[in-house]
Amino acid sequence: MCMTMYEDGRKTGGFEDDIEIVDIAELIVEAIDKTLSHEPSERCHIAR
Repeated sequence: MCMTMYEDGRKTGGFEDDIEIVDIAELIVEAIDKTLSHEPSERCHIAR
């Protein structure tokens, strides 16, 4: 489903204050930002 359909359903159902519609790309950017803002000792390191 597209974001517009979710937004319309949220508005029609009266859930504008209860539900936040977020694109998967926004979630990925947020996760990357949080990961990069940690101190190096808190990061997960992958052995190569």
